[in-house]
Amino acid sequence: MAEDKTDIPKRYAQGQRSFMGIDLEACNLGLQNLAHASFAKANLTNAILHGATFIGTSFQQANLQAAGLISANLSGANLKEANLTNALLTTANLTGADLRSSILCRAVLTDAILQGANLRDADLRETDFKNADLTGADLSGAKVNLKNLEDAILNETIFPDGRIVSLEQ
Repeated sequence: MAEDKTDIPKRYAQGQRSFMGIDLEACNLGLQNLAHASFAKANLTNAILHGATFIGTSFQQANLQAAGLISANLSGANLKEANLTNALLTTANLTGADLRSSILCRAVLTDAILQGANLRDADLRETDFKNADLTGADLSGAKVNLKNLEDAILNETIFPDGRIVSLEQ
């Protein structure tokens, strides 16, 4: 029997927090509060997650390719080793998020808040950081074109080579 993608909010309201490995391709969970849940190893390719609350939620090793996370609250979320290629994270809150070894190639992080985010060893090639706040973010070992960081807010930001950079906007 195929799993009903529309019953996630109901199951969450009933106390379920583990959705590990679930296939939610192209599902719509926009504006939902799914804080402190686990979508580890889940397939959320092309999912619509705009404005959703994922505070402290785990997406470790999840597939979020081309997912729409505009204005989503992912503060403190675990996105370690997640695939966010082509994801839309415009105005998303990723304060303190763990994005270690994640793939954000061609992701759009315009106006996103990444204060204190851990982006160690992340793949950030062709990522749009225009007006993104990377205050205190750690980019150690990340693959990133430094030109893509020119329009970002950099304050005590750790660059891939270990330099701590602060640039006034």
